Amino acid sequence: MAVDRNVHTLRRFTYGATSELLTEVRSRGIDVWFAEQLNPAAIDDAECDAVLQSHPSFAWGQLRSVAEVESVREILSIPGAPPDSMFQFAKRNVNYVKRMLSRRQVFETMVEFWSEHFNIMDTAGKGNGLLNAYGLDWEIAVIREQALTNFGSLLRAAVYHPAMILWLDGEYSRKSSPNENFARELMELYTVTPAGGYTQADIENAARLFSGLRGPVQRPPVVMRETMPGMFRVSTQTFIDARQQNFGTFRVMGWSGTANSPQEVVQTIDSLLGYLAAHPSTARNVATKLARRYIADFPSETLTTDLARRFSVTGGDTKEMLRGLVAHPEFLGSVGRKVKRPAEDLISMARVLRLRPDPSRFTALGRTGSLAFTNWGFDGLLSRLGHQHAKWPLPDGYPDTEDYWNDSASHVARWYAHQVLTSASAATVAGMTVPQWQDVLPPGTALGLVEITDALIDRLFQAPLAPESRSAVIAAAARTRSVVTEATREATCMLVAFLLTTTPEWVQR
Repeated sequence: MAVDRNVHTLRRFTYGATSELLTEVRSRGIDVWFAEQLNPAAIDDAECDAVLQSHPSFAWGQLRSVAEVESVREILSIPGAPPDSMFQFAKRNVNYVKRMLSRRQVFETMVEFWSEHFNIMDTAGKGNGLLNAYGLDWEIAVIREQALTNFGSLLRAAVYHPAMILWLDGEYSRKSSPNENFARELMELYTVTPAGGYTQADIENAARLFSGLRGPVQRPPVVMRETMPGMFRVSTQTFIDARQQNFGTFRVMGWSGTANSPQEVVQTIDSLLGYLAAHPSTARNVATKLARRYIADFPSETLTTDLARRFSVTGGDTKEMLRGLVAHPEFLGSVGRKVKRPAEDLISMARVLRLRPDPSRFTALGRTGSLAFTNWGFDGLLSRLGHQHAKWPLPDGYPDTEDYWNDSASHVARWYAHQVLTSASAATVAGMTVPQWQDVLPPGTALGLVEITDALIDRLFQAPLAPESRSAVIAAAARTRSVVTEATREATCMLVAFLLTTTPEWVQR
C-alpha cells in the first residue's frame, strides 16, 4: 500500500488523524510533532481542559481519596446517596474526553496502554466499595503520572498502590496463608511471563514477601489503618501490617533477599521489583506488547528483539521505546496491519466530525431528581461494543489483536454506533453535539453526490479511498440521493459519512 508517513504516524499514535492536525504536521514536520508529544506537560490543552471544567461530574472522575469520594456522596445524598459506580462512570468519561480532544495524543495512547498492561476493573465491588475509590487515584497517581517514565518506576508505583493491593486480593493475604494472586500476575502478566521460567515455589515466596501489604482504609466498619496497631507506614496510601507480614529470606527465580523488619520488607520488595523490571524476559514482554499496539498484531522476531534490546539498554525508558518504535524500519511497512478497536473507532469518528460532549445530555445514574449526572450515552455505545475504559474483567487487559474484534457481530454494532454519531441521534443517544456539515465540508463544496463523497473521504481518511470502495459508496448513496439540493445536503452528508465508515478502510489504524 502507498505510505504517507505523516498519515500513518498519526493513525497509530493518536485517536484519529484530523485534517487540521495533518496540516499542522505537514507544515512543521512529523518528527518535530512527535518529539513535542513526548513532553506533554509543555503542550497547551486549553480546549480539553475547558470541557472537563464544564460539568461537575468530570471532577468526580478525578478525585484522589476515599474521603473525597465520601464527601461528594454525602453532598449528593438527597434523595439517596449515589452508587459507588457513579465515580467510575465519571472516570471513564474523563478518559473519553481526553482521547477526543486532548492535544497530548501520544500520551493518551500510552495511558490506555499501561491501563491495560496493569488492568484493574475498579467497578468490581471489592472492599465494600473501596476499590471504586482507590481506582480513581490509581488512574492519576500510577497510570498518568508514570505513563512516560521508565518501567521500573511504573512497576513500583503499581505494586504499592492500594487499588492493585485490593484488586488482586492482597488485602486478604495472611501470614499463615499468603494469597498468591498478585504474586502470580506480577510474574505472569506484568513482568517476566511464563517464558521467564518462574516456578510455583517462586510464586509462593513472592506471596510471602507481599503478605503484609495493605491500603489506607479497612471496611467495614471504616477504620483508618494508621490508627491500627502493628501498622508500618510505607507512604500516605500504603502500610505493612507487621502482624500478617512474613519475615526471613525470600527466593524468586535468580534473586534472593532477607527482611527481618517492616523497613527491610520495603527494601526487599524494591530489590525484587528492580530484578524483575530489568529481567530480559520482562524486556521482551513489554517490547512485544508495544510492538503489537503500534505496529502489528504479530510483530516480527527482528522487531521484538530490537525493542527488547532498547528496553534493556535504556532501563525501560518509555520515551526511548516509543522513539525506537516510530523510527524502526518495520513501522512504515505496517500500513494496513492494525484494526481499530471499538473505542478507537468511535473516538476517531468524533474527532473527524468535530463532535463534542454535551453534558446537558448526561443522565442520572441509579436515581433521579439529583445532580448525579454521570451516565453519558457515548459510554453506553461503547458498552454495546464491549470496550468501555477499565471494564475488562480480567487482569490481562482488553485483547489487542484483530481476531477478537473483527467479526460480523462487532461490525453490525459499530454500524449502529456510526449511524448514531452521523445523525441527530448523536445528541439524544450519544450525548454529543450533532455534526455540523457546513463546518465539516470544505467551503465551496459543490452540491453533487460525487463532490460531497470526495470531500468526506478527504475529511474522514486524509487519504484517497480505494476506487472500488469509493464507487460502492457512490452507487449505494445514488439510490436515494442521486440529485443533491440545498434541502437534501445535510441528509446526503449523513448518508455518505455513514456509508464511508462501513468500508474496510475505515477500521484500519
